[in-house]
Amino acid sequence: MYFHENVLKDMKNETTTSLTYSSKSPVTMHQRRRPRRPSLSSREAWTWRQHLEIKFSNKTEEDIMKSWKRSKQAVNDLMCCVVFYHQAQSKWFEETMTTTLEM
Repeated sequence: MYFHENVLKDMKNETTTSLTYSSKSPVTMHQRRRPRRPSLSSREAWTWRQHLEIKFSNKTEEDIMKSWKRSKQAVNDLMCCVVFYHQAQSKWFEETMTTTLEM
């Protein structure tokens, strides 16, 4: 518990120190006076990029769903073939046993 309290105190001291330093910095004073238009344009670019990523992810999800449906269909076809194989095998076994018993 003692270690945890010291870590919290250190973090609090570091943040207050950085806040006081940044508030006194002349660069931040200049940034406060700067017009907001460049940040809006970067925000617009960011939203456009997000929009493209969403389109890409939707396309990817569609491809994944198509692939999943194809694989599900392939599994169903395979299971159908397995059922037919077992039916044929049991029919062959039944015919073999009946002919053997008749002899």
